[in-house]
Amino acid sequence: MKNNKKNNTFFILLFSFIFLFLLGGVIILLSDNQDEIDDINISIKTIDILISSDATNWSNEIGKSDLVKANTADNKNQLPDFLGYTSTIGYIDIATNFMQMFNVDINTKCLQGNECDRKEYFITSSSTEEKKCYTGNINSLIDNCNKDEQRYVAFDIYLKTDKEANLYLSNISKLYSEDNTSLVNGLRVAFLVEGNISLDEYNSSDGILLAQNLKKAESVTIWEPNYDIHSKDAILKYEEVFNTSSNLKEENNERLKYYGIKSAINEGILYKEVNSDTNNNYFMEVEPNIITVYDNSELKKMNITLNEGVTKIRIYVWLEAMDIDSLVDEKIDELSINLGLINK
Repeated sequence: MKNNKKNNTFFILLFSFIFLFLLGGVIILLSDNQDEIDDINISIKTIDILISSDATNWSNEIGKSDLVKANTADNKNQLPDFLGYTSTIGYIDIATNFMQMFNVDINTKCLQGNECDRKEYFITSSSTEEKKCYTGNINSLIDNCNKDEQRYVAFDIYLKTDKEANLYLSNISKLYSEDNTSLVNGLRVAFLVEGNISLDEYNSSDGILLAQNLKKAESVTIWEPNYDIHSKDAILKYEEVFNTSSNLKEENNERLKYYGIKSAINEGILYKEVNSDTNNNYFMEVEPNIITVYDNSELKKMNITLNEGVTKIRIYVWLEAMDIDSLVDEKIDELSINLGLINK
């Protein structure tokens, strides 16, 4: 994939995340003991725009250490030790102004034979809570932050510009693993715009606090990458879960629709019945704002406009439990997430 040439009329915000982690010890689908992430490297770079992790220190690059040190009034950055099954339809929780996320457990029941020749898949879910964990040191956590219960990545960034900026997702944006696992195709990224203040407001005596405390939760943009590819194991899993044959291929597929979770599920619901009218209180079809193929070479409009001033954006990365690619019995040793935002 070729990089864009530098152009003064464009700015590129490049996020390079390399997550090294293991998903092991699975019980059919979900592990009891999720192994710790071996390493997390986060590099966030900008061109022709300033970025900050705390709305105080501005530069053209921040990383994981900056996100940890961002001891702002409302810093609830989540950098978990593992990625577990979660799901969302992209709704905003009016009580917290965060995106509604649900932890998901998927269990099976054997239907035929001593060797469990045929299984049914059942879903339960519970609501999540994003808590403040860091006080400026990654090895010093706040009591009761429950970091070991966090299953998805979430953190705030601040962007400062002196002119209106329309954002596009550039063709350098990619989620991939050298392990070539289907789990990568089950990942999602969301951008939650939390609000904006003008430069005049920011430059006032309480401007930094105004930016840090932005929680207007204006819009959510969901990106589904790699929608066109599925591994052989994922195709077999789809046919097993839904007890049907399919026309899925390993490449060049149409997007496979899925139903995200919108409410806690206490009693197990059959995975293959998530689109049933009887279950519409718990599930809804998700239509991502952005979808890209594995070898994407196009700019994608994000439906995000940065007004002049400082804009706060919360970024989520999660393993979507309701994407069939997430259900394969695999592990990821190394995951790379590259995001590029372009002003056009």
